[in-house]
Amino acid sequence: MKEKVTRVIDKFKLLADNGDAEAQYVLWIMYTKRDYGDSYEAVKYSKMAADNGIIEAQRLMGDLYSKGVYDVLEQNYGEAIKYYKMAADSGDAEAQFKLAELYDHEYHEYDYSTEKWILKYPQNRRKAFKYYKMAAENGVGYALDIVMRAYLEKGYYEGFEKYYHIAMNTGDLDIMNSAQFKCYLMNEKKQKNKRK
Repeated sequence: MKEKVTRVIDKFKLLADNGDAEAQYVLWIMYTKRDYGDSYEAVKYSKMAADNGIIEAQRLMGDLYSKGVYDVLEQNYGEAIKYYKMAADSGDAEAQFKLAELYDHEYHEYDYSTEKWILKYPQNRRKAFKYYKMAAENGVGYALDIVMRAYLEKGYYEGFEKYYHIAMNTGDLDIMNSAQFKCYLMNEKKQKNKRK
């Protein structure tokens, strides 16, 4: 059995090494399996598939670069942003949310030559909100919560209502209950403003 699988892997390698993105993605999956596990090869083929437009591989490379993979792949927020952006701009809701989270924080790296922490990637709330909205429009619950809360706090009720309707159409009870509560808060805020 193992011999057959080895032959199949060899055929996929031939295709993958000649630029076949789907074969690259299949090899990534194969190399993550316990019996055929090889972290170096898995990352190699995932990166190839990502660079050839496979959205799942782009999101995966964003995940891998954002955390780092032991001795296989060093943590690199610039590369994480690059790969998340590829997937996010292709419509991947999960990558949109993860990219928003990266932009919503700042990241420091330790400079061993100066023995100081340096700001490597500053926070960018404008870009974060752009990608939170994209993820919210694709029904990501946390993103809907963040966007509705931001519009509610700013008193931008039209924006709030747009995302409220998206939340109510997700069919997810947690998201819908959160949206209902925020709608209640919005109405309270409107009433308070009328009394002033």
